Amino acid sequence: MASSERKLSDPRAMRAVAHPVRLGIMEQLAVHGPMTATELASRLDETPSNCSWHLRKLAEHGFVEDAEGGTGRKRPWQVVSRGMRWGEVDESPELVRAGEALSQLMIEREVARLARSRARVRADASEWQEASTFGKESRWGVG
Repeated sequence: MASSERKLSDPRAMRAVAHPVRLGIMEQLAVHGPMTATELASRLDETPSNCSWHLRKLAEHGFVEDAEGGTGRKRPWQVVSRGMRWGEVDESPELVRAGEALSQLMIEREVARLARSRARVRADASEWQEASTFGKESRWGVG
């Protein structure tokens, strides 16, 4: 069962999670609950063996664990915590570099997610298109 956010203080753990497939796995598990490598593979457009390998790497660093209810290929995994935080003032240079790399990857994922959402808006019903005001109008409190 997932607990509250995890404070990342080990650069090796930060580097382990700073991978697009691993972040995708963690997001899927956090949103949808326990899943097998095969289920994750279909959601992430990856192979089950690749997802299985990344799950084992995440487990080595305590990000995921076995969930109840399966064995072998039908073994579900779950996240250990619901979030991560890093970036304390007194961190070592190695931890700062690892944190910056992880932050950059997270920013890139969010920007890509926003771009995909904006690209889909034209396919939405007109009332949803009207409700989406991103980029159509700006109110900065000036005027």
